[in-house]
Order: sequence, then structure tokens, then C-alpha cells
Amino acid sequence: MRLTYYAWFKAAQLESPTWFRQAPGMHVQVKQFIRFRVGAHTLRVNTGRRQGMAWQDRKCTRCGDEQLQHLACAVDDEHHMIFDCTHFQNLRGGNDCLASWLQQTHGDVRAFMTGNKDMVRHFIYNCMEELDRIHEITLAQLAAS
Repeated sequence: MRLTYYAWFKAAQLESPTWFRQAPGMHVQVKQFIRFRVGAHTLRVNTGRRQGMAWQDRKCTRCGDEQLQHLACAVDDEHHMIFDCTHFQNLRGGNDCLASWLQQTHGDVRAFMTGNKDMVRHFIYNCMEELDRIHEITLAQLAAS
């Protein structure tokens, strides 16, 4: 694996990046984080694009109508997942450091992503796992009907 990395990126020294040496199971978090960053997720902004749905119709299905009415933009995108979605409120509120960082970034996704890498990666991982779980349940329900 280290030789492949060296060959691909022509590193000056044969040294792998720190995330190669992470604890077992960390690669799953990194994979979910990368999926989020490249848009390979099941947020409606992405799934609606594949279905030909108009952008403004890609509203969050996890939030209630009352919550969506109070938002400037109710589209289920990355910003909504990180800052607004009520479904992920317990993940945001469970970590004081994360809650503080969310307030400091004032709704700026780029600024949020540059925070404490472990904290951000863990939050995104938990959100993506929950999204995948919801998506699997939805697919199972569609298959059953």
C-alpha cells in the first residue's frame, strides 16, 4: 500500500500519510468523509439530480413542514445537513466543541470543514451512516410495496 501511494503521488520519501496509519476502522470514517466531500451521498440535492427533479423541489424529507417554513432554503443539501436538519440535532448538540464550532462558522460549510479534522470527520461519518441507514430502509419499503 505504501509503495502504491509512493508511485501514485511521487512522494519525496517513502512515507505514507498519517491517515494510512490510523486505528482499525478509521478507513470507514475516511471513506464516508470522502463520499460526503465528492457528493456521493443520498441527500436529495444529489438523488434529485439523478431523477431530474427541479432544484427547489429537493426538500428535506427528514424535517417537518413547520421547520422547513422557517428556513431560507429548505433544499436537502450539505449545508442543510450540517447546520439545519432537525434529524441530526442530537449529533450537533451532543458535543460542546462541535456546537461551538458550528456557531463560530456562521453557516459557512467551507469554514466548518476546516475545523478540528477529527471532530468534523466524526460528525460527517455519523451523519452519513444515518443517511445510509435511512436510504436502506426507504429502498426496502419500496421493494416491499
